[in-house]
Amino acid sequence: MSEFSDSYHMLTADSRDVARLIRRSGRYGMILPPSGPSARFIAFIVEGLDEAGGPIDAVVEHNENILVHYSFTDDAGCWLRVFDGADEVADLAFEADLAGRDEPLAALREETRARSLAALLDRGVIDRETAARLRAAAQQPDPRAVGPQVAAALRLEHVAWLSCADLTYQSEQALREAHRGARFINVRQRGKASAGRSFAQLMALPVPEVPLDADLERLAQRHLSYWLEGGDADNAVMPGYPMYELYGTVLPTRYRYLRDQLMNYPDALDSLRRVLRAIVGLVGPDADWEPFLRGYWPLAKILTKHYNVPDNYAIDGWSAPSQP
Repeated sequence: MSEFSDSYHMLTADSRDVARLIRRSGRYGMILPPSGPSARFIAFIVEGLDEAGGPIDAVVEHNENILVHYSFTDDAGCWLRVFDGADEVADLAFEADLAGRDEPLAALREETRARSLAALLDRGVIDRETAARLRAAAQQPDPRAVGPQVAAALRLEHVAWLSCADLTYQSEQALREAHRGARFINVRQRGKASAGRSFAQLMALPVPEVPLDADLERLAQRHLSYWLEGGDADNAVMPGYPMYELYGTVLPTRYRYLRDQLMNYPDALDSLRRVLRAIVGLVGPDADWEPFLRGYWPLAKILTKHYNVPDNYAIDGWSAPSQP
């Protein structure tokens, strides 16, 4: 039987901080006892069967601390999402032997990993030794070992065989027996977690109106040209995939739905322009847009080599422009 685990870990010494977050989320949750006063994080899970494996919006939106979401499958790898309040500051993927299987995605993951580790260092969430251990975990060839290795580097507790889905599938008594000292919050909310957004709900979410100065207007127009010229993002070999991933990293968490709305407006120019103006306005000029807008040339070179595509390759009708 393969292991699938996902859990939350708050950087706090006070379990009351965790209890407040669970109550504010309106979800049924379970807090795991820390191993002792030296523990850095307090582990917990929140019910959400349809959202298991990723951070739940209702939790993130009410967060006021440093919060880590840990996800692990022993046949694929480990993923960390780190939030400072409601804003995502790190997205770390540790996918075993990724470089050998999918070089374009591996290159993108390395870019994201560097930004994420820098953000965690700046906030004091990790030190340089921990950053080095996390970089080493990214080279772990055994998918069964990478999750425990990542958890040990960050000193995350109660990660093995623990999932938010347990709150749906297991009774409170069974969970108490399996996790001595666990504390349950919002018990009356058990089974009431709403399902994830439907397509109609996603597309009905409001696109914020953000004022843009002249420079940002020009930047938004460049983003529009990028997508009109063929920024398809269906999978990692599509030219638009790096930009789609970048939007997920730099957008505020509560507006990350904009990148998914974007994928459903390929032929609606006005709607596409409106979503892109919102993205550019919310993120601003400080993101490292340039290599992505120019075609993310490190990725293009890897595509040419790894997939035996000529320099002037065309994918689904899109041809790479001449490199500046």
